Amino acid sequence: MATAGPIGIPSGEILFDQNNVRSKHEGSHRTRVYNGYLQIQRTANGQAIIWKPKDTVAVARNGAEASGPVHYNGSGYNDSVVIGLEKGEDEVHIEEQPQGFFFYLQDMRSYHLSQRKNSIEMMVMLCDGARLPTLVFDVGKQQLFLAQLESEIQTRVSAKDKRLHIVVQEDADALQKSFDSLDLFQLDGGNRTLVSRFVRDPLPTFADGLAKVTHFFTQGQYQYTSRHISEAMLDLKPESVGTFRESFTIDADQEPGFNIVEPIPKLPPRINVTRSASLGLDEWATYFDIAGRIFDPNNLRERIFRGGCSPEIRPEAWKFLLGVYDFSKTAKEREAEHGKLTERYYRMKLQWKSMSPEQEARFAAFTLRKNLVEKDVNRTDRSVDIFARDGNEYLSMLSDVLMTYIMYDFDLGYVQGMSDLLSPILSVMQNEPDAFWCFSKFVSMIRYNFIDHGRMEEKEQQQLGIKRQLIQLHQLLSVATPSFTEYLDNHESGNLYFCFRWLLIWFKREFNFEDTKRLWEVLWTHLPCENFHLLFCVAILEEEQIRIMENNFGLNEILKHINDMCFKITLEDNLIRAEQLYFQLLGVPKAAKNLGFKELGEEVKQVI
Repeated sequence: MATAGPIGIPSGEILFDQNNVRSKHEGSHRTRVYNGYLQIQRTANGQAIIWKPKDTVAVARNGAEASGPVHYNGSGYNDSVVIGLEKGEDEVHIEEQPQGFFFYLQDMRSYHLSQRKNSIEMMVMLCDGARLPTLVFDVGKQQLFLAQLESEIQTRVSAKDKRLHIVVQEDADALQKSFDSLDLFQLDGGNRTLVSRFVRDPLPTFADGLAKVTHFFTQGQYQYTSRHISEAMLDLKPESVGTFRESFTIDADQEPGFNIVEPIPKLPPRINVTRSASLGLDEWATYFDIAGRIFDPNNLRERIFRGGCSPEIRPEAWKFLLGVYDFSKTAKEREAEHGKLTERYYRMKLQWKSMSPEQEARFAAFTLRKNLVEKDVNRTDRSVDIFARDGNEYLSMLSDVLMTYIMYDFDLGYVQGMSDLLSPILSVMQNEPDAFWCFSKFVSMIRYNFIDHGRMEEKEQQQLGIKRQLIQLHQLLSVATPSFTEYLDNHESGNLYFCFRWLLIWFKREFNFEDTKRLWEVLWTHLPCENFHLLFCVAILEEEQIRIMENNFGLNEILKHINDMCFKITLEDNLIRAEQLYFQLLGVPKAAKNLGFKELGEEVKQVI
């Protein structure tokens, strides 16, 4: 099994040793780059690539290397490093020592080289789909390592991406070994009856399938039920879906939109689109008339879609985008409405705050949800500064807003994932009432992601929520990337459930905190179409299709690869590609009727 971690780094005969090779680690709140050295060693288990730390450097949150001096504040073995940055960049603190990692050459599937301004970045992918921290070389210095690497293994250059180098497998069973290394069936104490039981009980609906399979494979570790599909999928691991494909297959006879008629029409060329700087305070003021009304909401939405909001205007701008404030209301009218909303929030909060222990003991549904909130709040965005310290006021505010929402919408209540939606909003609003009303509007926007599917008729289930979005996404992919869609279908991944987390909480766990805010405010404009978040999914997958196909990834490898993309997706590039795809579809609206997608024709009409 491929191993990449600090524990048990092997030692052996050193075949190659290169100093000043950096390792870049993407995180939810900041990017860390550590200096170290790279080795190739001959060990008892085979040739190993080993990176070990030397000292630390840091980068700004936008990925540019820090240019200022490094200051060490020694406090024992775990020193804090503060980096001086160029004007306008955020200061970055690194409070953890870097950890080494390694992998064996026989577990290497491919590597990808990228040219940066002053460096070459090398991204290694393993046979099980894992992606390691990126190796960073000074320009030209990568040749030393690559020459040695090529003497140890045979590679070929991808015909579709000259930067991608695929390892030529000498063993015809290499692909099968990569699946075996995942130990997919080492469940229930090595007993395969669990898998057999699941295969014998194919589940009739998508929602029940998601919930039950997670319950099976977690062996009761999390007491999920079929009530909320989000609870079953937020932390889905490859090991838990090895046989899940039996529970959710898209049948062409049951699901309109998957009876493809060839040929698929060729899309027109992509046009150039541009992104802008964020909307600042001075420009923001120009959108208001003398009474404080926003006189051109459409132009404002277009401006925010194009560049997002600067931090200083977000507390007000987000209220407009989410519908808490009416664009047509004057400043005085908004002030009066704000007072009423604040009072209403505290009345609802008092409802649950004033419950006695005896009342709670007789209110089982409330107590259950309260426990879920407490559990999730304690693990939500703890790497973000305002939520990092135990018992801080923002964690208390996060909990109180979620508990109040339970009283506001008890039918929906609290579902795992909601804390992820609230934390960026609370960080912007900095107070409970404003955060609550923005959060409630956001949840209502994507309510069918969380709704109780068990109370719906089967036909309604097929039309609402995550399942419908996955079907729509498959349809869009079939038009934009037909060969990749066919590949996914042939590799048991056509259901696209690896995109579940993207859709459920709007990419919250895929981007760092700042990029998440920028993406959400762009999507809240509902431009250029209501389903732009699906086009954004297509843009991300389109960028990854060559790596997935050239590496011949299968079901579990694709899921692992997608999970490993967290914090490594470039926001602006994908926003551009998504908008370009929109204009491509706009150029052929009539062609959709001839695609053989009855439902797709209607969806494309909605999109354009």
